[in-house]
Amino acid sequence: MDKREERLMLDSAEPGQLRPGQPRRRVLECGWLRVDLDGYEVTVEGQPVRVFLREFEILSFFLRHPNRVFRREELIAAIWGDDAAVEPRTIDVHIRRLRQHLGGARGAGAAIVTVRGVGYKLDPRRCGDKERSPLARMGN
Repeated sequence: MDKREERLMLDSAEPGQLRPGQPRRRVLECGWLRVDLDGYEVTVEGQPVRVFLREFEILSFFLRHPNRVFRREELIAAIWGDDAAVEPRTIDVHIRRLRQHLGGARGAGAAIVTVRGVGYKLDPRRCGDKERSPLARMGN
């Protein structure tokens, strides 16, 4: 696990919530965007966002590899497996739907960037800044 991934992996439990021997939740965060890997939950600014399983897997994959551009074929291999009979344009559909789901939640879908002629990546600078969040200003 590299330092970037370590920084993205956070403990979602508040102090005192974990019982001795209870495993910590695996969570990925990028600005306002939060993905609970154990609970299969996505939130933006604390608001739940409903996504389909493949969209969840794609988003989690991008959060584990921020700023790296992936071709459609690489995403298919990572999400469906090397032997999957999935058309490359299927990725486009899932990315579009994922952006729509996240976009309805303060535009977090803009973090998934199209690199023309190559593929897609997650740009952490577009995830939003927790410090500038309207919810942070309200004390939530």
